[in-house]
Amino acid sequence: MRRLIAVVPAKGIAEAKSRLAPLGDAHRRALARHMVRTTLTALGAAELVDGVLMLCDDESYDALIPPDGVARIACPDGLNAACRTGIAAARARGASHILILPADFAELNGADIDA
Repeated sequence: MRRLIAVVPAKGIAEAKSRLAPLGDAHRRALARHMVRTTLTALGAAELVDGVLMLCDDESYDALIPPDGVARIACPDGLNAACRTGIAAARARGASHILILPADFAELNGADIDA
């Protein structure tokens, strides 16, 4: 049986979108939160996705995580380490397929993922 789990590595809110620092901290952080929320909501709406693992040490994202199907896992720093941690966690949860998706989509929906 196919079981697809999405792995979403994310930088902590303080580091996210650092190239946009000229916008100011409040705008940069708001954009990062919006993108995380958009990505997690789209994954939750996708029919093909059976579970979502968000890899990030930043607990401030917890308020953005939808109540069903998404688990945040604290992970080591760096994209590669987060991906390795996420893959291992997805396999431990019975994933037959793993989708690694960045957390910074400004526009995305479940149909985009299912296509």
